[in-house]
Amino acid sequence: MSQRLAQRLPAYMVPGQFVALATLPLTANGKLDIAALPRASSPVAADAAPRSPGGVAGTTSAARGAAVLADVLEAWAEVLGRRPASADIAFFEAGGRSLDVIRLQDSLERRFGLDLDPTFAFEYPSARRQADRLLAIGAGRRGSAVASGSPAKNPPAKS
Repeated sequence: MSQRLAQRLPAYMVPGQFVALATLPLTANGKLDIAALPRASSPVAADAAPRSPGGVAGTTSAARGAAVLADVLEAWAEVLGRRPASADIAFFEAGGRSLDVIRLQDSLERRFGLDLDPTFAFEYPSARRQADRLLAIGAGRRGSAVASGSPAKNPPAKS
């Protein structure tokens, strides 16, 4: 089914999981009861989050990358209610919905002090790609969250 949908829809619109139901749950008014639908789930992987040496992010680029990826995965877990099975799975395949993208973007902007483009999660669909992009625009650098790219939405007030 995924392959047929992928031929007609953009990749971000193709569901990562399908749940077969004998019947759709209905409300007393005969409408679809969205709250009663089962939520697709993904297995939780213990190794989805990278570990930096000694558990502490150092000054090496690998340690910075691991720390940024860990922060991105925490943002995903905050929005999805669980960690994704892999850092390479797309947000929608991990169970994210369109409104969750807004919550994810808000969480990432707060964590990194950046003003991200509204298409960020679509252009960089996996946690690893998001972390790589955040590193490329300066997130995770010692002493500064931004090296280049968009400034924070709410910069500190001048005294």
